[in-house]
Amino acid sequence: MKNLWPDPAELGWYAVIRRMRSWSRTDSEAEVIRRSVELARRLASVCGLPSAPMSACFRGLAHTVYFRTQGLSIVDRLTDAGLSRWRAFTEEMRSVDRAIFITAHVGPFQLQMDLLSTLEKEITLIYRSYRWGPLKAEVESLRLASDRFSYVETVASRRIAAAFLSGRSLAFLGDVPRRRPGRALRLFEEEILDDAPVRLALRRGAPMFVGGLYTEEHAIGSGGDGLHRFGVTYTRVDPADAAGTAASYAAAMERFLSVNRKDWIQPR
Repeated sequence: MKNLWPDPAELGWYAVIRRMRSWSRTDSEAEVIRRSVELARRLASVCGLPSAPMSACFRGLAHTVYFRTQGLSIVDRLTDAGLSRWRAFTEEMRSVDRAIFITAHVGPFQLQMDLLSTLEKEITLIYRSYRWGPLKAEVESLRLASDRFSYVETVASRRIAAAFLSGRSLAFLGDVPRRRPGRALRLFEEEILDDAPVRLALRRGAPMFVGGLYTEEHAIGSGGDGLHRFGVTYTRVDPADAAGTAASYAAAMERFLSVNRKDWIQPR
């Protein structure tokens, strides 16, 4: 009987994902995005919340649901420049033993799994768990199935460290607020960045790659179909001293979010 009655917020997210999945079976991608953004605006108005971050959230989630429902890959939707950068990055990664990939809640961030799956790396992805079973199942269905991936909850710090020490790479969402005193780095003047990636990178001398997938605004509809196109970028941060590495990490995350603020789901 555990978690029989869901948290209202989790029930709401379940209903939203189910609605998007229903639209994705029958409507065009452009129509699914339009309807999802309109739903976000209505909900924001009813709840008295800012429209922009909720619209960004629903737009990114709708892309993810549509791509998973239709069996599409984000690799096929990269711009020419984005695909070229990704190929160069893939080549660079051949000389890296293990790495820490750090992205943020920008656009369809979950679809970045499609890109990471093409790397010749065993990767542990750090994720937030939901309590209600039906919502957990829906969210898990949005993940990319790959025998190179394993998933560990954010609270399982020992399992995360063990995976990294065993030789696996890690993938974090870096803009998740942390409340532990003395373990937060500044992002846009707020102490919200967890320093766990920095500590792990310093421990093993592994590089951090900060950035990820983003919407190329100028390329929307460039294929004559009205569809979104995406780019990908990473800033490499090699560990040095603790203070310098932390500062470089925070600066790289700030640059990535500043450029993609329209698609950032959690603006501060």
